[in-house]
This record gives sequence, structure tokens and C-alpha cells, in this order.
Amino acid sequence: MGQRLSSPNAKFQLVVQADGNVILREAATARLLWTTRTANSLGTVLQMTSDCTLGLYRTANVPSSSVWTSGTTVRPGCEGVAASMAGLDG
Repeated sequence: MGQRLSSPNAKFQLVVQADGNVILREAATARLLWTTRTANSLGTVLQMTSDCTLGLYRTANVPSSSVWTSGTTVRPGCEGVAASMAGLDG
């Protein structure tokens, strides 16, 4: 929880909030742009799996009980995103 990833230009932040909700916001204004709507879900780890699915999980031991997943798999170029997401382990 409390994980955060900023865009390369620092304009946007992807945040795993303490309540288990994942949000995308503008960094300068904190304006909410998107949410997983998973507040109070016990989600603690946001992780990109090897098949390029972004998921919120209860533990870092994927596959564990997923709270939310993007539903996207094996997209061209996702390997770079997966490498960037590797830093979101707390």
C-alpha cells in the first residue's frame, strides 16, 4: 500500500491508496482521472504479470486472490510497461 508510479513527465501519478483503491491523478492538482473502485478491498499489491495483465492483489505472491485486473493480456510493447511496474513492490 502507498505505492506510487509517476509518468516520465511527472504530470500523472498512479497510486495504490491505503484503502486498496488504485487511482490515476494529475500530479499538480491531484484531480482524479481514473479509479479501480476497489476501496476497502484488501488489495495491497499492484503488479504487472508476465502476460501483461495489470492487477491488484492481496499479496505479492501472484497468482493470489486478485481484487481487480485490467483484463488485458499479451499486448505488443507491454514488456517495457511490465519492467516499469517492477518498482511498485512497496
